[in-house]
Amino acid sequence: MVFEMVNGRIERRVGSFGRTVLAGYRAAVAGMARAGLDVIVDEVLLSAEDWEGWQAELRGLSVRWVAVELPLEATLRRERDRGDRVVGMAAAQFDVVHSFATYDVRVDMGVLTPEEAADVILRSACG
Repeated sequence: MVFEMVNGRIERRVGSFGRTVLAGYRAAVAGMARAGLDVIVDEVLLSAEDWEGWQAELRGLSVRWVAVELPLEATLRRERDRGDRVVGMAAAQFDVVHSFATYDVRVDMGVLTPEEAADVILRSACG
């Protein structure tokens, strides 16, 4: 998997080996869930293929999809302040990342604390 600058935007290029690795990762997560583990995955969906792969692997399991949202300005600031990110990646992914999934709940981390977001997610699962 490679990220390249194309026409001023960062794009992900995935070859056959990369697709195999991603499929294996999704299968491993699904296998852990089928074994009875509660699993939380922090995923960045960059293509319809990513979304469809997760749907196929997780079929038959109880899954809750959560959109963790943050305004662009705050996202860019966090990317810059962390110091371990490729600057520009967040902007390149911002308009794409929530394009493919159908979410059960959304949390806005620009206004919620992590604890408040967890409460929103738990309430949506229970109620």
